[in-house]
Amino acid sequence: MKGFQPKTDARVLLVEDDDVDYLVARRLFAQMVDVRYVVDRASDYEGAIEAIRRRDHDLLIVDFYLGGYTGLDVLREMAAAGSFAPVIVLTAAGNRDVDLAVMEAGAADYLVKGEIIPPLLERAIRYSLERHRLVEELRALSLRDDLTGLYNRRAFMTLADQQLKLAVRRNRPLSVFFADVDGLKQINDTYGHREGDLAIASAAEVLKRTFRTSDLVARLGGDEFIVLTPDSSEQSLRTMINRLWEHLDAHNSSERLRYRLSLSIGVSTFEPGRDGSIAALIAAADRELYAAKHRRRTKSATTLRAMPHVPVRGFGAGIGRRGPPR
Repeated sequence: MKGFQPKTDARVLLVEDDDVDYLVARRLFAQMVDVRYVVDRASDYEGAIEAIRRRDHDLLIVDFYLGGYTGLDVLREMAAAGSFAPVIVLTAAGNRDVDLAVMEAGAADYLVKGEIIPPLLERAIRYSLERHRLVEELRALSLRDDLTGLYNRRAFMTLADQQLKLAVRRNRPLSVFFADVDGLKQINDTYGHREGDLAIASAAEVLKRTFRTSDLVARLGGDEFIVLTPDSSEQSLRTMINRLWEHLDAHNSSERLRYRLSLSIGVSTFEPGRDGSIAALIAAADRELYAAKHRRRTKSATTLRAMPHVPVRGFGAGIGRRGPPR
């Protein structure tokens, strides 16, 4: 991905597969007087999706036609990835149906190629960024958990359903981790609810450090957390669990705690080619979590085990080798 970097007010991703149109857009940006942007280019759909998942940009300008894909595909992928950056779509003259379709799909604005002048482009960008700022403030109030800053149940269910539809369309696996904090009631009873809140917040930080920015990490409520990981093989799931264990051990080693933070988890996976739902994935992961708790209580196992389900497969584990309160 190439970029040119004048004095910056925002970072823009220009998704344009035509070299001539890219140079035209570059000249438009260079002619802006009052504002300058860092502008990166993605020259195809795949490059755009890679950049979207990194979430490096404040705004996207997307050519509607991208080889075998369209701007609508980009907007759908952004929605599935939980990316809410504003998008301005470049359309052909006189294509009213396309203009309406991209706005209904969530674009902040559209501009007609051949009619764009620097003040018009600058105004469209400024309006889109300001509208996005206001929408994000409202979204944060309704989709974020106050204690942890993670997505809440409402946000997770909405975004997870979009991710599942994308996994079905792309014929790719998708997994759900269900986790809870071990011994939270005992922490609350022994040290007070403030300490219990700190345990929940600490668990959230461990989860955020463990998973990718493209994964959905949410707090369902109480001591329960959930994570959705797209494109997850069984080996990658085990790698994630090992990383979670390492981060939890690092937390327990570095913090001056009166107890050891401990998690139990269950994992379920949607397999391509089968019917499934987010509710079924959550229920399967929840079963695996409680099976892991039972195994820990009976000391029959402390490692992962394979457990087939239809249409999901799952396994569970206890994370945190020593119990919570000492």
